Amino acid sequence: MDKPRKATFNAKRETSTLYFKDFDDSREFYLRGGVCWPEGDSDGFALLGGQNVKGNRVHIFEELEFVTVDDIIQDGQIRYHGLSSWLNRAWSKYFAKLYFWEQPQDLHKRFSLQVYRSSSLIGFGFLSWQILPSFLSGN
Repeated sequence: MDKPRKATFNAKRETSTLYFKDFDDSREFYLRGGVCWPEGDSDGFALLGGQNVKGNRVHIFEELEFVTVDDIIQDGQIRYHGLSSWLNRAWSKYFAKLYFWEQPQDLHKRFSLQVYRSSSLIGFGFLSWQILPSFLSGN
C-alpha cells in the first residue's frame, strides 16, 4: 500500500483520514502501534498499523528497528535512529499516538520514562501536550 500524502484527525471518533496518491482517494483508519523494547542483545522494534473503518482490513504503514530512545548522532550524522523521533513522525504524518506493549513491567517503565523525558518530544509546536504517546498494556 502506498504511503499517504496527507492526514486529518477526527478527535471525536479517534480516527485519522488518510489521503493517498490523488486527494480523491481517502480512507478513515483507527491507527495503533506496537512497541517491543530493546532487551539484552535484541534490538527494539516498533510498528504502526491502521484498521480501515469501512473494510476492517489492517494495513502496516511504518516500522522501525531501534536500540535507543533518542537519536545517536556522530560527526553530524544520525548513526542510530531513536524511537522518539519515529513517534514524532508517526504523530505528524498519521496522528497516531496509541501503542501496545507486552514485556516485563520494569523494562517498560524504564523505556517509557525515557520516551516521556525525551527532548525530541518536548516543544513540538502548540500541540506538544497532544503528541505524548500512550502505551497500553497488551496483558
